[in-house]
Amino acid sequence: MQNKYEQIAKKIIIRLERGETYLYGEEIYSGNKKSVISCAVARKQVPAMKKVVWETDEDAFVMVSDVREAVGGSFVKNSQ
Repeated sequence: MQNKYEQIAKKIIIRLERGETYLYGEEIYSGNKKSVISCAVARKQVPAMKKVVWETDEDAFVMVSDVREAVGGSFVKNSQ
């Protein structure tokens, strides 16, 4: 069976048309291995991103951060 993080990543690609990067880590307290999806989205896409994540895994941890600048890939460099 496919892991939930893989299902979430595929939905993000299809619904939000965004690419992601997998990061692999380990919880310090428990030692459990974790897969993390890193994905930059526009502010207006945050609610849709949360919906995609939580409809697939209601226990998923979501962190939203303000990013000053994102360039490269599907992000166009601002001329300023």
